[in-house]
Amino acid sequence: MDPLTQGLTGIIAGQAAARRRTIRQASLAGLIGGILPDADVFLHVPHDPLFNLLIHRHFTHSLIFIPLGGFIAALAAWLLMKRRPGFTRVYLFATLGYGTGGLLDACTSYGTYLYWPFSRSRVAWDAIAIIDPIYTLILAAACFLAFRKRSRGIALFGLILGLCYLGAGFYARDTAARILMDTAGHRGHKVDRIRVMPTLGNLILWRGIYQSGDAFHIDGVRLGIFGVHRVYAGPVIQKFEPRTDVPPQISDAALRDMKRFSHFADGYVFQFKDDPLIIGDLRYSLLPHQAEPLWGLVVAPEKPDKPESSPNPSTKLKYFKRLNLQTLKYFGQMLLGSYP
Repeated sequence: MDPLTQGLTGIIAGQAAARRRTIRQASLAGLIGGILPDADVFLHVPHDPLFNLLIHRHFTHSLIFIPLGGFIAALAAWLLMKRRPGFTRVYLFATLGYGTGGLLDACTSYGTYLYWPFSRSRVAWDAIAIIDPIYTLILAAACFLAFRKRSRGIALFGLILGLCYLGAGFYARDTAARILMDTAGHRGHKVDRIRVMPTLGNLILWRGIYQSGDAFHIDGVRLGIFGVHRVYAGPVIQKFEPRTDVPPQISDAALRDMKRFSHFADGYVFQFKDDPLIIGDLRYSLLPHQAEPLWGLVVAPEKPDKPESSPNPSTKLKYFKRLNLQTLKYFGQMLLGSYP
């Protein structure tokens, strides 16, 4: 999730475990704990275009790291509060806040190494968008009132409301998946795997991708709360397989980067452009029924005079600017169910 929502979730987790006289200290400790896991964004390795992308939501978000992360957050909060209240209590508040980081991010579609080091799989439950203002406002209101009134009850109520919203996200995800499975069945497709992800800021409009054979089928799914569901049909995209679809002039270092990028994207990758070769992450697009990636890996042919052991400049991560008024208009129409 975004840093604001992460911080609010940490605050409310700390507040929910505090007494009236310590609820404000719990707010600070929970805030530090909630945002500390995302400190991994500051980790960089020169000459590695994928390191920052891959290290984000890595070990700092794992369940096994929570006690240590909570200790670091508690120490920072305890010193800021001039060692009051006792460290044990601050550690409880900070650790609860820290523990929300990985769990909340696992509810999104980005992927989190929740079970590291025991598993290299990125956990992504696809229940809520990375930015969801409704969820954020629920937490913000509860945190503010609990802090002002010094009320643990308000914090608990806000926490329950937030969990209910997440629960609604899981229910909406399963509903969208069933609709997409029915759509694939009507088309006569055998579904090898399927994934539905919420679009930005809502639980109504979903991006659906299912694989049938070597092809990905992309559709937008709008849940009809008081009406019928709608499916916005999108394109069919050939899956890109780094082991077999790579041109012969690509270096071994570039091939390794393509495999790493494919692992990050959970295998939902495709060849977005031929020249230069761009491998796109199919999971994300501003419109749910399009294959216009938000980022991709640009791969250049190997230079014959470049030693294999030298830094690899043949790959770079590229972010595409997709936001414009026309896209926002189409997105709004889809969300409201008025898209043609």
